[in-house]
Amino acid sequence: MNEIMIVLITATVSVLTILYFKDTGKNRIKTADLEENRYAIEAILAFIREAFNNILKTNLYELNITREEFEKRMHNRNRLRRALKNCTYGDINAKNYVKDFIKDILVRSYEIDENNVNNIISFDNPRKLSAQDKFEILLYHYKKKYGNRASKN
Repeated sequence: MNEIMIVLITATVSVLTILYFKDTGKNRIKTADLEENRYAIEAILAFIREAFNNILKTNLYELNITREEFEKRMHNRNRLRRALKNCTYGDINAKNYVKDFIKDILVRSYEIDENNVNNIISFDNPRKLSAQDKFEILLYHYKKKYGNRASKN
């Protein structure tokens, strides 16, 4: 009886060890793919979408935070919800709030800076820019110069 138990325990440990190392290899591949695709627009959009969902769907009552912190987070979440709703109707202040929020997420959490932004949009090599990219760069410069009238000129 003891011999059967020893064989079963050894077999179980062997199978679990094989499964563990097999899963670890998959995770390494996924991590490598993530780093390789980190600067793809789709990966960035997915990250921002997930960040917004985490902010908007987090149950603040479950968090162990002070009352002041709770009220601050609730205010920020409600402000973000209003901005997301109003920016689709052309509210410039709401659009700017959402843009600043996305910029903050990209800079703080996704760690995009001046050094790696060229991995996303190739500002250093204009031949790699699409027509849409070139148009948006020009529109950005016109908006800096002429304000909101840039798109009407």
